[in-house]
Amino acid sequence: MGTWGPGIFSDDTAMDARDDWLDLVREGTAPAEASHRLTSAFGGDKEASSIATLAVASVAWKHGRLDGETRDRALEIIRSESDLARWAGANQRLFPRRRAALDRLRHQLESPQPVPSRLQPRPQRRPEFPAGSVIEVDLGLTGTCLCRVYHYLTKAGPFCSIEPLERIAPRPSTAEMKSLQPVALEPATPSARASSIHQGLRPHRCSLILGRAERKDSRLTLIARDIFSDNVADRTPNHGSVTVDSWIRHLDELYRTGTWRGVGKLL
Repeated sequence: MGTWGPGIFSDDTAMDARDDWLDLVREGTAPAEASHRLTSAFGGDKEASSIATLAVASVAWKHGRLDGETRDRALEIIRSESDLARWAGANQRLFPRRRAALDRLRHQLESPQPVPSRLQPRPQRRPEFPAGSVIEVDLGLTGTCLCRVYHYLTKAGPFCSIEPLERIAPRPSTAEMKSLQPVALEPATPSARASSIHQGLRPHRCSLILGRAERKDSRLTLIARDIFSDNVADRTPNHGSVTVDSWIRHLDELYRTGTWRGVGKLL
């Protein structure tokens, strides 16, 4: 998935650091030790270390457990603008939005912490669609497409990994669905600049993470269950979509052009 937006937690590394910090503290690790362990886990990868430091500082402050060393490191990253360097070549909308997110975090870290909160057990998420199922997606003027649902497993519960399938009209029968292959892509088309998605990635899958209202979107319809077996996927080939609208635009481009050249529009 990589990075899909300018928010502090709109990044795999940041989300993992936040969730791992919460798990360590729930299990009895001292908050400062948990923070040090996670922010020091990246060796010479300064970018990943900075992302994790900002995430850990944010979540530790929120729960009233931020130590001075981690706070100072996060503030130094923000004040030096070292984190902003990786956003300089991105979409013009993203750079100021990342700066604003960092400014909000700086203001938070410079403010008094709340009293330590009680950490509840990690909630287990309910996936949007069952593994092995097929969903139909309304692409508007382009028509409809079918997608296969995988699950990849995390400590927070299963997430949906959606793989677009070859198009057959009219809608195939249940038996025919079992033989559908993933949509073909043009391997030589480069990915968009500043995107974390690479054209050579196979198979092509999206991590679909929907809000409560988006789960009711009429353009997404579960049409068949238990079509496929072997439905646990690695999260590595996935990328995220910010909204149902952006994901549908992405699918529309895939079916019309066989590429994802315009993937920058997702952010």
